[in-house]
Amino acid sequence: MKNIVWRSIIAVWTALLLIACDRQLGEEKAEAVSVPEQVSSPVLSRDQEMQLKKAVAEYWRDVRAAATQNRQNLSKLQEVVAEFLRDPTAERLDESKVLWLENYRQYQALNVVRNFPRAAPNVFADQGNIWLAIDPYPIAIGFIDEFGPYKNVGIVHDHTVEMSEVAIRAQHAITDESEAVLGFMPMAFLLWGDGKTSEQRVVDFSVGSEAKPVQRRRKLLELNSLAISNDAAVLESWLGDTGPIDVLFYRLPVIAQLELIKQATAATIENNILLALNDVGQEDWRPHQVWPAVFSSQLTHLREQLKFLAASGLNVGLLSQDLMAFVAKPEEQTGLQYEALSAEQSAQFVDELHQILNAIRVK
Repeated sequence: MKNIVWRSIIAVWTALLLIACDRQLGEEKAEAVSVPEQVSSPVLSRDQEMQLKKAVAEYWRDVRAAATQNRQNLSKLQEVVAEFLRDPTAERLDESKVLWLENYRQYQALNVVRNFPRAAPNVFADQGNIWLAIDPYPIAIGFIDEFGPYKNVGIVHDHTVEMSEVAIRAQHAITDESEAVLGFMPMAFLLWGDGKTSEQRVVDFSVGSEAKPVQRRRKLLELNSLAISNDAAVLESWLGDTGPIDVLFYRLPVIAQLELIKQATAATIENNILLALNDVGQEDWRPHQVWPAVFSSQLTHLREQLKFLAASGLNVGLLSQDLMAFVAKPEEQTGLQYEALSAEQSAQFVDELHQILNAIRVK
């Protein structure tokens, strides 16, 4: 689809449309800002407008399908975690880890929509909490459990916090977003622990243990798997017909929808891909053994976003051959250990992704 959107119009008009959307929300957004009357709407032919609407509708159907897949995946993960807790063996722990990785890789398909609140806070700010519940990052692991030389820390060791879903939700991100106990990354920390092998980690989940931290750790993993499964179902409904995110998205004019996707793509590169890639000292906790596979999935979905933008008239560049080669590499590996990026690769990829990020922002 060529020349569907006039870039010179987008640069001025879409930013105003995203602000003007507040006025369309009526009672939901009382603080609406008016659009200056002298600004006229962009002139698209009827065919151009219909083509763009069709492309955006297809894009949104893919988003909904990804949300449904995410809900199904996390329901299955809850079952596998429950099996591990009933019979905590290294093999069952590895099964939970592998399924966590598969689920998190597929979840990357939702990263752009996850960044709508960052791209258009005037419109989507109220939807930020569902994403924080599902995918907080980075996280302060000391808020969850012991690590390194720090023993008896975190909610696992804080007996004043009741181990119930209500109480744990109340503690989640209580004073800072990094103080997370729910979602993908806190679950990964509970599964992997801090530098432990699976054989070492299963001891921390022993069924017959009378140690309070072991009992609380088991309960926290159970509650986490239950909460994220429930939250995935909520997210699916919010993205479905008449769901709050769906309604807000379709109240935007089609050109503003395209601009929103573009800006959310930039936020995805900055907050989801580069944030981890720049962490060469691995100061932010994540399961580093499998992160190259996550990075590969992030690049795969970024490639699709860039193709969509290019087909809609916003050519902001494509992934380089080196980045594309890395996308394929983890697919040749299996299990729970992936070849890490070298310092040279990280520096190169950071530079290339910054170039795409800058191209998006100047369009």
